[in-house]
Amino acid sequence: MPLITEVAKRLHSVAPKLASALPAQCPRCEWPLASRIDLTLITCVNPRCPAKIEESAYHAVQGIGATTVSPDDVYRYVEQTKTRNPLSILTAHSGESLYEGADPALADDISEAVAAADLTPAEFVALPHLPHVGRDEAEALFADDVPLERSYKPIKDGGVPYVQARLAIPNDTVSLHAGRVYETLLEFETDITTAWKQLEKK
Repeated sequence: MPLITEVAKRLHSVAPKLASALPAQCPRCEWPLASRIDLTLITCVNPRCPAKIEESAYHAVQGIGATTVSPDDVYRYVEQTKTRNPLSILTAHSGESLYEGADPALADDISEAVAAADLTPAEFVALPHLPHVGRDEAEALFADDVPLERSYKPIKDGGVPYVQARLAIPNDTVSLHAGRVYETLLEFETDITTAWKQLEKK
């Protein structure tokens, strides 16, 4: 019997036992956990899990160059504000505390970094590293000369086929990636457009 087949059979036999030993709920939000068949990746199914929001928010502040903001700062911000918008941290105003007990300089640094970055809509959408939405996807769907909110209309009207076409994926196949990009953009539409509008007013 080929070695790879033998390994696969053994993995299949022990996987149920290993799975039963794993926690069923996320320790942060108590939503169910999902795992790959080989148990190499276990994730929370909640797109708004605080841990995921923290990770995306940290990507956002790092992306604009606000290097004084640490992962612990982002954790405290999410925990205290209860925000589930990964981009809301970018709307911090100078002179305010990012969270209770925070150095006021943190909000100053974020505000200054946002202004200096002069983000395009595509760069803004790509900042938090939302699931399946990287720079390539954002640039394909959000043009520099089109208001961010307006770019959402063809996405919502055209659905997955529109996203698939913009990503230059052949239309003779069903693209799971295009579907996931579409789902993420709809899930976080309000978050993205609200934060963008708030930054435009600053």
